[in-house]
Amino acid sequence: YPFAKNVGGEILFDITNRVNNLRTLDIHQCKICGEVNLALVSDNHQIQKLYLSIAKESPNMAALPLHCKALRALYVKSILLNDVSTVLSHCPALRVLSASVDTTSSPRLTTETADILISLIQKLLCLHLDYGYKNILEDEHVLRLIAQCPNLKALIVTSTYVSSTIESIFDAAMQIPSVNLSVHQLNTLYVESIPATTLQRILSFCPHLTTFAFTGTLIIANSHDLMLTIGQSTITSLFLYSYNHIYSTDILLLRNLSRLTLRCCSLTDLIVVGLVNQNPHLRVLSLTDSPNLTKNCILYIIKNCKYLEEFEFDSENPYIHFSRREGVEKNTRLQTELIQFFRPNLKKLYIHLVEQSGNSYYYN
Repeated sequence: YPFAKNVGGEILFDITNRVNNLRTLDIHQCKICGEVNLALVSDNHQIQKLYLSIAKESPNMAALPLHCKALRALYVKSILLNDVSTVLSHCPALRVLSASVDTTSSPRLTTETADILISLIQKLLCLHLDYGYKNILEDEHVLRLIAQCPNLKALIVTSTYVSSTIESIFDAAMQIPSVNLSVHQLNTLYVESIPATTLQRILSFCPHLTTFAFTGTLIIANSHDLMLTIGQSTITSLFLYSYNHIYSTDILLLRNLSRLTLRCCSLTDLIVVGLVNQNPHLRVLSLTDSPNLTKNCILYIIKNCKYLEEFEFDSENPYIHFSRREGVEKNTRLQTELIQFFRPNLKKLYIHLVEQSGNSYYYN
C-alpha cells in the first residue's frame, strides 16, 4: 500500500480479517493520521513479514507487530528502544529484525540496556540496529552482542547508507547454510568502525564470517592492522566506504576476495592493478568515487579478471566533480575496446568515467 493516506483501524481490520492468505504487509510509506484503534485489528491472520514506519502522530502503531503472532520478519523505522524490547518479548516467531531507533526519545545504549536486548534476541537470525549517527554502538557492545548471540547469521550496526538494501543483505546471509552448530553462525557483519583488535576477537569465535563491511571513517593509524586482519581471515566479500586517504601498501594486504566494493577517493590505477593480481577470483567488483582512475584501469580489469560476473566503475566523486550523468552520450570508442575483452560470464557492466579534462562518458 505505497503512499496510501489515512490508514486507520478499519482498514487494518479489513486487511487482517478478510485476507486470510496475506503473508506480507508493507505500510511503511502510508500516511497514518492520529491514533489508530488497534483493537480492531484481528489476530486471525498469517502475516509473516511487516514493513512499518511509526509517525509521531500515531505512536501506538508500534504495537501493531504484537497483533502478528506469526510474524517472522519486521522492518520498522522510528521506533523507541523500549518498543523494540516489547516486540521482541511478544513475537516468539520473529527471526529477522531491522529497527531504526528514534534516538530523540530513546536513551543511549548502556551496559544494562544492552544486556536486556541481548537476552531478547537469542532466537534472531538477522539483526539490523540503527541507533543514529551520533549514537553509534560502542565496540564493547558489538563484541558482547556477537559473543552472546551464537545463532545470528547477519548483524548490521551502522547508520551509514549501504549500497544494498537491508533485506537483500539478510537474504544473502540466510542462503548460507548453517554448519557445525556448536560454533557461532555469523557470516555477515556491517559496522560503522572497528579496530583490528576487535575484529580479530570476532573472527576468533566466528569461523564462518565471510562478508564484512566497514562504512565509517577509516582511521589511518588503524588501516594497516585492519587490512592485514581482513587479508588473513575467512572474509571473501568486502565492502569498504572511506573518503579519506588509505595507503596503497595497506590496501594491497587484501587477499582471497571474490567480491569487493570500494568507495575510496585515494585509489589509483597502480593500486587497482595490484588488487586484481592478488585477488584473481574476483566475481563482483565495484569501484566508485575514485577520480584518479583511468580508462587503462578499466581495460586491465576486464582483460585480467577471468571470473568477473559484475563490474561497476564510477570515477565521479560527488565531492570533487560536478558533471552530470544525464545527457552524456555513450563512448563508442570505449565500447569497441571493451568488446574484445568480453567474457561470457560477465553479466552486469556499468562504467561512468570522468576524465581529468572534464570529459564524461559511460558504457552500460
